[in-house]
Amino acid sequence: GTGGPGSPPLPLCGITRTEQGVWVLSTLALPLRRGPEALLAVSWRILAVGLGRVLAQMGFSSRWAFLVYYPEAERLLRLTDPAVTLYDCVDDIASQPHFASRPRLAAGLRAAEARLVASATCVTATSRPLWELRRRENPRSYYVPNVGEYAHFSRAQEPLPEPDAVRGIPRPRLFFAGA
Repeated sequence: GTGGPGSPPLPLCGITRTEQGVWVLSTLALPLRRGPEALLAVSWRILAVGLGRVLAQMGFSSRWAFLVYYPEAERLLRLTDPAVTLYDCVDDIASQPHFASRPRLAAGLRAAEARLVASATCVTATSRPLWELRRRENPRSYYVPNVGEYAHFSRAQEPLPEPDAVRGIPRPRLFFAGA
């Protein structure tokens, strides 16, 4: 991508528009989670500069919103100035085995999440325990339960015909769908 008129090209960032009209900023794989702090700081700065250039190129000034799922992205908030920040808290990530088994990593994630929750314009939580915790940290926190199409998914145990797309795949099979 380019940084706009008079700016050097940004080889680490590119922007595309999906068929649905959503703009997607893609970066070269930057080390944003692991490595020496100096390297992480430079990586987050590169991402912030790229984001700033893309927003300017698209005509945004300070009127943009930042939707955050992963707490460590609060580092980007320290380097940018969105008009609105929404933290969608879907899990207690620091308690997951990968993080919980690494006390320093878990502590860093909890500290980042505390800064994010405190500074967010709005926090949504997908479970009541998460909401109870977040609303003590930020009064603009709301419980927004996970949703599903009950009528569709309640049939999950019913036998269904084998789809043509998988019929030729030898058994045993393992499939994954989700995030």
